Amino acid sequence: MSCPNNRTAAARARHTETRARAEAALLALSNAGEPVTFAAVARRARVSTDFLYNQPDLRTKINDLHTRRSHRRTTPEQITDNRTRTAVCIIRGQSTVRAA
Repeated sequence: MSCPNNRTAAARARHTETRARAEAALLALSNAGEPVTFAAVARRARVSTDFLYNQPDLRTKINDLHTRRSHRRTTPEQITDNRTRTAVCIIRGQSTVRAA
């Protein structure tokens, strides 16, 4: 039979390692410019979404990054403008598209 102190220490170590994986996944997704969602962080970190929701600091970071990213989305008008510029450049034989 194992000592309760050893089980407690093992549980703390697992928790610390799980948090580290979650934080690394959060950072990797953010740095890569990928969507930061609970599901994406959980997949990359190999943790449950329940674990992420139950960590107040990680939950706040994910929500903040998700909110910031969602405000930077390209509007349909911007997509149309970019496609139009690209089409015009192709027609004119230009190799680069300049931003408006």
